[in-house]
Amino acid sequence: MTLTTWLFKNSKACPFLLLEIIAILFCYQSSLAYVDVQTSTSFGFYRNYKKLNQFPVFHSWSLNGFYENGVESSVEFYLNNNFSENQWQLIPTQMQINLPLQPETNYSDSKLKVGRQLFSEGFDFALLDGLLVPYYLDMSSGIMPVIGYLRSTDFEQKEDNSSPLLGMIYWTSLKGIRFRGGYHARDTDFENRYIHTSFQYQWDALPWKPLLYLKQEFIATNMNFNQSYSELIFSPSNTVETRFSYTNLNPRPTNHSEKHTFIYQIFSLSPMETVATEWTWKKSEQATFNLSLEQGFYQSNKGNENSSRQDFSMDYSIKSGQSISPCFIHMKSYGGEIHDLCLRYSIENTINSKYIAELNSAYINKINQIEGWVQHVRGSYETTLSNRAKVLLALEVERNQYFIFDMRTMAYVTNYL
Repeated sequence: MTLTTWLFKNSKACPFLLLEIIAILFCYQSSLAYVDVQTSTSFGFYRNYKKLNQFPVFHSWSLNGFYENGVESSVEFYLNNNFSENQWQLIPTQMQINLPLQPETNYSDSKLKVGRQLFSEGFDFALLDGLLVPYYLDMSSGIMPVIGYLRSTDFEQKEDNSSPLLGMIYWTSLKGIRFRGGYHARDTDFENRYIHTSFQYQWDALPWKPLLYLKQEFIATNMNFNQSYSELIFSPSNTVETRFSYTNLNPRPTNHSEKHTFIYQIFSLSPMETVATEWTWKKSEQATFNLSLEQGFYQSNKGNENSSRQDFSMDYSIKSGQSISPCFIHMKSYGGEIHDLCLRYSIENTINSKYIAELNSAYINKINQIEGWVQHVRGSYETTLSNRAKVLLALEVERNQYFIFDMRTMAYVTNYL
């Protein structure tokens, strides 16, 4: 076992140590810092399909500090509990300290980032418990070493889904072409290694100003293709935008536990290929139309299969402060088929208050033989009490295969301290 591997395996308590360090940093330099604190609390009541009363409560808290010496710090967590089951959960979503590396230059984004933070590179979107070091070589290029543990953003998972990560990212821009690439090793003893690259370029001199974006990932040991995403965007006019995309995804097992991919593994044996297009038309200042079509292809024990999605929506401003947004969604995949009709209506009485009503009615036909209509209605009122507090009151009613009738009341209070 290498020293790096040992450090990874024995760093499970690192986030809690970082929380203490950040708290000390805030207290020590509070006189030199601008500190922003936000809190939000929600609670509700509903009756589940077992006819048991549920009383959930949710509290989120975020604190951001900006200091005169260029140091930044951030803490975000939420506290969740179901009073009927007394299951408290304290989940830190971000605990981070940023230290400037080039404070005397124009490269203010060169930083040492330590702690729990969002990681979005290549085809990864997860939380990172570790170290990110973006360092600018000039105004348009730089490098970023990364080391730590990747963790899923799905906090409902009970098992440990972390994966050690070690890598390097490089980015640059040359004659309008933006390039970003990286190499990273992951999993036990860093046995799996990948290379990812992305390119972006826009032809401003051509009609419709086409923009092309390409992203690929390869297995580093043999440079075999692993997954990719391609997108082409046109703007035929100031009111119309068109997108075409192709996706070939082969999710890594480390991103999902076997428990959560079991159903997919039964029906799909190959990566999923998807072709999609989206059209947006802003007819006027009052009306915007959006149409998206998507077709997926995969192989299963039955042979070649496909999935599809069609989504049509419209945003229409009736008059000042009032808008209505109808939509229709149809989806079909290995899990079943759904036809969904939705409607959203909002009224802004003043700058500080508004009403929102939402209605969904869908017909589902699932692979587990569940079939029928489901409905969901939500009404809410949001107002600003002062410069430091917002309140949102909401009422939800739904009916589906689990709830003959389910009504929930919620209150959200957000404080800016």
